[in-house]
This record gives sequence, C-alpha cells and structure tokens, in this order.
Amino acid sequence: MHTVSIVRKDPKSSNANYPLRGTDTPDYLSQFHFDVNGNELQFVELGGEQTSTSASLENGTLGAASDNATSRATELSKKRQASCSLPRQKKVPRNDLEIEQTDEQQTSASNVAMPSPPPAREEEEEQQHLTIPHANLRDEIPQLLDNFDDLPAPVKNYVMFQLLRRCNRRNLSMVADIVVPALRCDLLSIFPLELATKVLSHLDYKTLCAASQVSKSWNSIVESLGAIWKGLSESHQAPVTDADVARATEQKWDYTTWGSEDTDPSIVESTPLYSKINLYKSIYRRRHLIRRNWMDPNSTPDSTCIRTGREAVITCLQFDDDIIVTASEDPWINVYDTKTGRQRSRLEGHTGGVWALQYVGDTLVSGSIDRTVRIWNIKEARCTHIFTGHVSTVRSLSILTPVPMSHAMCATARTESTDPDEMYPSRPLIVTGSRDKTLRVWKLPLPGEPEWLDQSTQDPYFMKSLQGHSNSVRAVNGYGDTLVSGSYDTTVRVWSINTGKCKFVLSGHHKRVYAAVLDHQRNRCISGSLDWNVRVWCLESGSCLYTLEGHTSLVGLLDLNRSWLVSAAVDWTLRVWDPETGGNIHKLEGHAEAISCFQHDEYKVVSGSAKCLKLWDIRTGKLVKDLFTECESIWQVRFSGSKLVAAVQKDNEAYLRILDFDYEPGTKTEKTVYVGNEDDIKVEDELDTAAAPDVAQS
Repeated sequence: MHTVSIVRKDPKSSNANYPLRGTDTPDYLSQFHFDVNGNELQFVELGGEQTSTSASLENGTLGAASDNATSRATELSKKRQASCSLPRQKKVPRNDLEIEQTDEQQTSASNVAMPSPPPAREEEEEQQHLTIPHANLRDEIPQLLDNFDDLPAPVKNYVMFQLLRRCNRRNLSMVADIVVPALRCDLLSIFPLELATKVLSHLDYKTLCAASQVSKSWNSIVESLGAIWKGLSESHQAPVTDADVARATEQKWDYTTWGSEDTDPSIVESTPLYSKINLYKSIYRRRHLIRRNWMDPNSTPDSTCIRTGREAVITCLQFDDDIIVTASEDPWINVYDTKTGRQRSRLEGHTGGVWALQYVGDTLVSGSIDRTVRIWNIKEARCTHIFTGHVSTVRSLSILTPVPMSHAMCATARTESTDPDEMYPSRPLIVTGSRDKTLRVWKLPLPGEPEWLDQSTQDPYFMKSLQGHSNSVRAVNGYGDTLVSGSYDTTVRVWSINTGKCKFVLSGHHKRVYAAVLDHQRNRCISGSLDWNVRVWCLESGSCLYTLEGHTSLVGLLDLNRSWLVSAAVDWTLRVWDPETGGNIHKLEGHAEAISCFQHDEYKVVSGSAKCLKLWDIRTGKLVKDLFTECESIWQVRFSGSKLVAAVQKDNEAYLRILDFDYEPGTKTEKTVYVGNEDDIKVEDELDTAAAPDVAQS
C-alpha cells in the first residue's frame, strides 16, 4: 500500500476565517483501491509539520521515494511562508495519473503536502497575493488544472475537500454562489408527463397548491393534470361524475370565485398564470369549501321545509340532485323536486304501507305490507311490473348491480371465468327479505323489456327463493355473488346468489338480529342485535372475529364505509369503531332518546332522535352543532354532497327538511323556503317566525 501524507495545522489554532480548517476528513475520501498489481493508495493526515510517505507503487505507476516526497513538502512549505503566494506544486508526470477505474470503484491519485497559510488577517493576505505574485504562477495554474482534469473521480473529491478546507469564508461564499444554483435540478419539469403525474398523485391538496406556486412551469404542470385532482376526489370516496363536470362548465367554476350562471367570463380568463381552468381542480375546490361549510359550527345553510299534508310515518327516504323519493305507512310513494321542493308525482298501487324502497336511474323498486314487490317508472309515474310470491310483509330489499368478476366475492365464478372484464351478476338483480322467513331473487327489468302486471301466470323475472331462516328476515345486503341476511331467528346467513345455497350460518347472537351489512373489501359482514352486541364475521371461515361490546340496549342501525363502522342503539348513543380491528374509537353522547336514524361519511356523522338532529365530527367524536331541534320526531335522514334531507314530524304532521351547504363562505344570510301542499312558496327569515305563513310549521 502506498501512503501520501498531508500536513495540516492543529485545529485548535485555526483561524476563525477558515471554517473548514478543523474538519476531519471522512474515511471514504482518503483511501482508494486500484487495479494496478492490487496496490492501494491511502491519504494520511499528520498534525504539525511532519510529513512521511511509504514506498512507491510497483512499476513506477505513482508517487516517488519517501525522501523525495519529504524534501518536496519541506521545500514547498518554506516557499509558502516566504512569499505568502500560491504554493508551487511539483508537476506529476501525466502517465502517473492515467490509471483506469474498475467496476469496484478502484482508483489512484497523488497529492502533495500543503501547509496551512500563516495566521494573518484575510484582508492582508489577499493584498499580499495581489502585490507579490509567484514568479511561475502563469505556468503552474494551467498545469494544476490539467492535472486535476486527469484525476479519477474519487481522488478529485479528496483534493476538492482539501482545497475547501484551506478556503476562507469569502472563498467559500463564492463557491456556494456558483455551486448551489448549478446543482439545482427541476426534476418535475424534466420528468415525462406520466411520471410527473405519478409523483404528484401522492400529494394532498395543500402540498399541490404549494407546488403550483413554486414556478410557472410547476404551475402549468399542476394545473394541466386533471387526473391528479380527479384522483383526490376519488380518494375521499366522492368520484367526479359527468353531471359534476357539466355543472362546473355551465356555472363557470374557477379557483377564486364561487361561480354561477351569471359569472363574468373575463374573470375566468384573467386568472393569473394560466388561462384554462382545470375543471377537476375547480370541482375539488368547490367540494372542499362545501365540506368546510358542513363542519363550521356557525354555518348558515339554505333551508327548505316541505309540508306533506300527511300524518303517516315516513318509512323510506332516498334522494339525489334531481328528486326526493319517500314512502310511508300509507300506500303511497311521493316524488319531490330537490331544487324547488314541489311534489312531482305520487305513485299509487300498493294496498298497504311501504317498508322497503330503492331506485336506480328511473327505475324504482318498492316492497309493501301487501306482500308484493312493485317496479315503477319514475319519470312516467306508473307501475310497470308486479312481483308476487311472498306470503307476508316485504320488510327489506336490495338492488345488486354488476361488478367486475375479480371483485365479485365468488370463488367459483372467478375460477370458471377467463375474462377479467366480465361482470357479475351479468345484469342487475333484486333481492327481497320478508316476514315469511324467505328471501327471493328477481331480475331487475331493464328499459325496453316487457312489462309484467299479470299475476295469474309464472313470473319471467323470478329467479329463485332462498330458504333457511326460521323467523322474519329483517335485513339483506349483497355485493357481487355474496348475500347476507339477518333474521329474528338470531342468525346471520351467508348465501351464494349464483347457486342459491347457504354457505354459512353465523350463530352467536342470542336475540333478534336487526341489522346486517356486508364488508366486501375485507370479506366480512357485521351484525347488530337485540342482545346489545355488534359482531364482526369472517366470510371465508364463517367464524366470529370480534364481538363489539359497549351498547346497553338494542343495536338496530349499522353503517359502514372504508374507514369507519358506526352503530346506533336505543341507549341514546352512537359508537364509532375501527372496521379493521374492531376497536372502539368514539362514543357519541348527547341525544336524549333512542337513535332513530343516522348516516356517516369520512368526516361526519348526522344522527336523529326525538326533537333533535345532530352533526358530529367523526374524526374527533365531538359535536359540531344541532342542525335543528324544533321537531317532535325525526324518522329518516340522508345526505349527499352539499344537501341533507330529513323526514320529521311536527304537530302530528310529516315534513321534509332540506339543508343545502353549497354557498360561498362568509356571504350567507339564513333563510328558509316553505313549500305548502298547494305548491305555494314563500320566503321568510327563519329567525322571524311571526312573518312565516301558516304552512311554515317547521
């Protein structure tokens, strides 16, 4: 091994103007391996004025004899102290530096001893260099640069470190001014668009907004990639639909205003740094601000109160941006306009109360005490199909829509299928549960298929009957090929829709089961019972994974999404659980009577009981506000996007209350629209009840 000794001044006596003077050399900079006869070169630092070197490399490839190296270092040190000019470096033959690196990063280099400068002030030293230049300075600098160019990369690193350690603050500042900008690399701009999209897709909205302000190029990239903002919406379980894009386009949504049909197009065109609005970003912004309105204790949403003119309890409620559909203990189904609150139609045909209802598109399915299942065309307000077969009240139903075979939870179907894009079921299905202890499966009639009102012949839409329960079927829930049903016989059954067979009988509850939901993402189901417990079941083995305890009365309501499981009970409380581990996260207390209805999403829980509808922050378990408290009973509540619809009772009459949080923060005054039975509409200040008409009873 060949050793080159470097003399440096003791760090304790270093001049403060030389910040790196006392810095130790990292090991990885001072030792290198070469492929020349297996020899090794090592730089060793010596304190004081001592110098030494070992024997030269074989074949004369590098270095000189020990005495030659020592005398050369001593001579250069004396010249340095005498002239205070740049040190003279003895030229090393170019052949000595032409040593190839191997794949194992083996290199070779040479260096000379360079003693530290005398402890003089920076200004004086600089002046001396200017007035007493070295005689051979013009010749040695080019040689020094040529030699440096020929050094292997690892040796260059070492030499640069030694030079920097000998630089004063002004030198280092100059180096930083040059090096730092040169090393800056705008990776986002040089990435292919696909890779930039992948990188940005991992950021949250705050970081994306900050990134868009870094530079014009970053702003252009962030604002042009609609897929990023679309993905953010989907991550909040709120995918962007064609209707959302159409509305944002029509109302000219942007990033600075709320937007409306009357928005000045020049406002959009003059937005700084870009001229084209990213609709997906504007949609995300609008939803973000609406979400803030929801969670603001001082929010003032628009309110619409619809007087139904009926006393019957509203048993079912579903709505979208266009219509609100309700069913009640009387045999009618009512359809209202979501925007105006006016009644559009009344669907008549059942002869008993309607206890189960669901619609998809313009097709509505209802189940009744009259033991029939009816299919309705909502737009035409007429019944198109009547399904019979149950011999008691139809208490629950579910519409199953096709899903990809890979997600269908049907091992047999997945094994037999070779097409990854194949859907299961192949067409939408209806599953109903009845007090007659059975479940029945029908095909959902598609537009253009024959109507079926004749009950005297065999129903062409009927598929199969699922039998096994020994008491009323209270809850049904399905996805793909898997169906779960909860019964008053204390069991939950797991069915394969494809075969019609029961795969598991989940036994563990010792009283009636009132609720059952399917967790298809984790291949589990959850049930709530009169025995006060919530149970989590594994659908692969049929075993009970967790028993969630804490409620002190009937658990009649369950709601599940990706992050939270929420249960509501007659004990006046709701509980928030971790669906993965079964751990209890929050206990929501504040109601004065049994919970009659609730719904939740990733951010909030809305729950109703007698006289009160409450809004909770699901992440903290804290009450945000009471949405309203003036009702005698709250039967049903649903929310979606910016709107909430609740079915309530006041003065023994049924009302629908609509709250809309789609407004620009800080610009609202609280008002309510009252819609009467005869479609008369009046607008009054909600706080001024004396000015409200007689129909304003809520």
